[in-house]
Amino acid sequence: MRIYNLFIFFCICRIALGQPFITKTIPPVMYGMSGNDVTLYGKGFNEKSFVTVNEKVNASITWASETKLIIYIPTFQFDTTWFSLVVTTDVLESNVFQVPTIFINRVIQNNSVVLLEGRFGDEKNIELSTLSNSFTSQLNFLNSTHLYFFTTPELVEADEFYVKVLGYAIFKYWYLWRPIISSIEFTQTQAVVTGYNLARYPVSVLIEESECVLDTVDSTNILCTPPESFFFKKSVEFNVVVYRHYNKDRLSTTITHHLASINGIQYSSTSPISILYLETSESLHSNYLNIGGLTERSFSIDYVLEQSIYFTYSTKFQCGYVFVGLGPQRLSTSTLWCPKPIISDLSVSNNNDIGGQLIVKGYYLNDKLFNSSKSILHYQVLFKDGSKIDYKDSPSVDQNFVYTISCSLPPRRVASKFIVIKDTTTFIGAPIKYSPIVKNSTPLKYQVPGIVTIVGEFFLSSSTPPNVVVKIGGSQCSDVIVNTEGNQITCQFNADVSIVNNEPLQVSVVVDDTFIGSANVFLYTKETISCPIGSNGQVCSSHG
Repeated sequence: MRIYNLFIFFCICRIALGQPFITKTIPPVMYGMSGNDVTLYGKGFNEKSFVTVNEKVNASITWASETKLIIYIPTFQFDTTWFSLVVTTDVLESNVFQVPTIFINRVIQNNSVVLLEGRFGDEKNIELSTLSNSFTSQLNFLNSTHLYFFTTPELVEADEFYVKVLGYAIFKYWYLWRPIISSIEFTQTQAVVTGYNLARYPVSVLIEESECVLDTVDSTNILCTPPESFFFKKSVEFNVVVYRHYNKDRLSTTITHHLASINGIQYSSTSPISILYLETSESLHSNYLNIGGLTERSFSIDYVLEQSIYFTYSTKFQCGYVFVGLGPQRLSTSTLWCPKPIISDLSVSNNNDIGGQLIVKGYYLNDKLFNSSKSILHYQVLFKDGSKIDYKDSPSVDQNFVYTISCSLPPRRVASKFIVIKDTTTFIGAPIKYSPIVKNSTPLKYQVPGIVTIVGEFFLSSSTPPNVVVKIGGSQCSDVIVNTEGNQITCQFNADVSIVNNEPLQVSVVVDDTFIGSANVFLYTKETISCPIGSNGQVCSSHG
């Protein structure tokens, strides 16, 4: 009976004093483990009230009224799923009010995609915002332990952000954002990285584990120069890594890029159109495709058939590292290519000691690589005795891009061929034709037709049938025959050209209508005149 009366008395006292009661909290969800500023709403509160959390931690009251408490929950040593709040006012305890919590265990950033790993329950109204609240991003719910979102330039302006639930900021999270790469393109010699969060701290760029030397850097663009050898590799895919350096941390973002490979270039034997074979899985269209590396400006192609690109090369071209582009953008790696030289004229100004000056004219004979002082072509003269001489002087060129190579030939040695060499392989060659050298001829009796033998050098014709014309004193010989060594001619001469002042007649030899040689070497045989002695004792007297 006495215990029952005490119970009645206790209940009456609680009602009289006004038992505290919690109706809601702001925010309605809290961040587990770390400190939280929380506002409690209800009744029965005053400045002497105190709040316990999970029966272990006392919260600090920073402001109090009968219906509202503002408290600070200190940092827990471990993550907790719920905060169980109890307000005690004048020994009277409130109801146990449970507030759900969320917790971020780690942030995983893959370029612009960010995964939050932690504990989120069924809460789907979680946002991130900048500290200034100028930008908010809604998180995408995967499951109770994973959320994801896409970064924006505004969100990564600072390395801190608010975690918000139902519009209330419950926690400020510090995270070092990695660089975000939107795209990477290549020009002829440089890489262009586009993205954001690129310049707040020092950055570096690696392409295939080689440093890309920085040229310019701003918040959204990096322009850098890879090693020259990078563009000559036959790689299908490669990684571009951008590092952001913060103290001793090196935060990286990797993007995989693809450059097509050139599998070869085929010359046409009948026209200046060549075919470039590109190894790529992408469809090619002729619109805006161009070829660079051979002239100051890239040039348009003619047309495309599957992965074959047809183009016409002009007389301006020279050897270069050719690549395929789309506008200013490089689509392929580079490969060394030279337009095939064309020798339009080759002559030797020689004398009787042979030797002389070799003059070669033609197109695409520039020995230098485009945009470089490096020689890629060199010239060589082969001699009949098996020896050879290299000529390393660069050719001259006229306004029509006709190149001229001038080589001094040593005396008393017969050159047989001029060749153009690329690397160590003969690119093109042309036989060297000397002008005929006439040394002497056999005589005939005047006005007695017969066979004349002419001795000299370089009488062989390249034509079929042989085209050798011989004239003596302007009168053409017939039945011209040249021996296999090309140093002797026999022909039929009418012996009908008179000699003036006892001077030898000119013997002229023309080979293939082009090569001409002559010398004044033909003489008639002298007649021996026999006259009887006359009656007066004088020779030929009275015989006229």
